Parts: sequence; C-alpha cells; structure tokens
Amino acid sequence: MRGLSLIGAAFLCCALPAVGWAQQIPIQQRVVPSGRPQQINFITTMDPDCHLTGSGDFTILEGPAHGRVSMERGIDFPNYPPNNPRSRCNTRKLAGNKLVYQSAPGFVGEDDFVLEMVGKYGSVMRARYHIAVR
Repeated sequence: MRGLSLIGAAFLCCALPAVGWAQQIPIQQRVVPSGRPQQINFITTMDPDCHLTGSGDFTILEGPAHGRVSMERGIDFPNYPPNNPRSRCNTRKLAGNKLVYQSAPGFVGEDDFVLEMVGKYGSVMRARYHIAVR
C-alpha cells in the first residue's frame, strides 16, 4: 500500500506542473454585418517605448464555419488596456495587422474561429473570436 502512495505522490508531482501549462483561451466577441468584410481587431507588437518589434506569425487554428478570416497589413491605433505600459502608445497610428472577418453571403447567425500568434521570442497568444453575424 505504501508503494502505491509513493507512486501516486510522484505522479502528482510530475503531472501538476503540466496541468498548469494549459491555459483557457480568452474569447473576443464581435458583431459584424452579413456578407461584408469587417475589421474585428488590430494587432501590433511593440516595446513599452512604442517602438515596433515585428508582426509575429499568425495561424488560424480553427477556421470559421460560415465565413473567412484574413490578416492585412495596415495602419491604425493600437488598443492596449489602461493597465498595460503600452497603453500610452494608443494615441498614435502605428503599423500592424488588421484582422478581417467576412461571412458567407446571406449567412446570419453565430460563427467562431481561433487565432494563434507566436511572438518574436516564441511567446504564444491564442484568442477565440465569437462572431455574431447580423
């Protein structure tokens, strides 16, 4: 019995760090008109001093069932939250990537997809976009 307790304790010590690795993917909710391309996000990567650090690599992990997603280079205002040191960069337009969603013609309803971005130093960020098409 003691042997099983030691094996169980060893399993927990090894398995728990792996469980901590799993992250819940945040959900971004958007509303778009049916059949028309709509920018749903602007993604740019920069240092806290507002210097661009590159665009990152983007992959659609799960595509939308009722539309298509594209990434277009462009210029726009970033939208960092107030508690992010980069929020002071929100006051000027910068180069980045416009995330654009377009539903299939005539489709009205719910759609979603998962986007992954791998940053300059290998950091990974994922987001699920839940789209209400009207």
